[in-house]
Amino acid sequence: MKKKFGVTIAVLIALCLATATFVGAKSLYETKKVPKGERHRISEIIHPSAKWEKVVDGAANFF
Repeated sequence: MKKKFGVTIAVLIALCLATATFVGAKSLYETKKVPKGERHRISEIIHPSAKWEKVVDGAANFF
């Protein structure tokens, strides 16, 4: 009788941990829209006089 109780508790704990893992993982990948007042223009992040530089010329160079 004690063995069945221990197995039942172990299964319940495993189910709780699995559920918590899936719920936590889902929340990591959900995205929410940024309110208009909190958005930034590219000129606020990168100075308008900054020079753009090409770093990679296609992925073919890596294979």
